[in-house]
Amino acid sequence: MLTAPGDNHGLPSVMATIALRRARWRAEHLGIDVPEADLLLLVDSIGPDAAVISLTYPAARRGARRLARALEGVGVPTLVGRPGATLADLLDELRERTAKPR
Repeated sequence: MLTAPGDNHGLPSVMATIALRRARWRAEHLGIDVPEADLLLLVDSIGPDAAVISLTYPAARRGARRLARALEGVGVPTLVGRPGATLADLLDELRERTAKPR
């Protein structure tokens, strides 16, 4: 769990991390403004089931999409938060994308 590049709103991603953990996902909060190269190195070393990008600032949408494409390109199913989506919606989508019942 991390925020979109350029989106410095850390609280929503912390809250989402907590909710993912309560839904029995092993979730790590990576913070805000994680450099893409560092994130890809981390992904390569730990092999996560999925990545979730928090997006609260509409102007950061382009960076979120670019980061999601990079993660998808290395085989990591990636979700990007969106206005109006509930956490339940995102959890359902995460389950569908990873095809792993939780």
